[in-house]
Amino acid sequence: MRERRRFPRVALDAEVRVKLSTTDDGFKSRIRDLSETGVFILTEETRPIGTGLELTLVLTEGALVARVRGIIVHEVRVHEATKKLPSGIGVMFLDVDDDTKGVLRDLIARGEPL
Repeated sequence: MRERRRFPRVALDAEVRVKLSTTDDGFKSRIRDLSETGVFILTEETRPIGTGLELTLVLTEGALVARVRGIIVHEVRVHEATKKLPSGIGVMFLDVDDDTKGVLRDLIARGEPL
């Protein structure tokens, strides 16, 4: 199967704080991988495709890296998960400003390609 992605993904283990755009509901989780256009978040708390989110990416030292809005474009529910593809949500970033793009590119440059 041919990879459809235009931007490379890298493995990244970092905290992410997830907040639903329409409510104050949210949760903390871990990032599995990152690209300039999106992120896969490990979670059993999947939400429907199309759900808007506000994400805060945090490095292991606790330093805030970036805040970005996104929309869920893929979900892997617990009963569908495998060792290779764990449960979680694929989020596409929306309206990323130039400063945040620079931060994402720096993180990607340091990451391990998938």
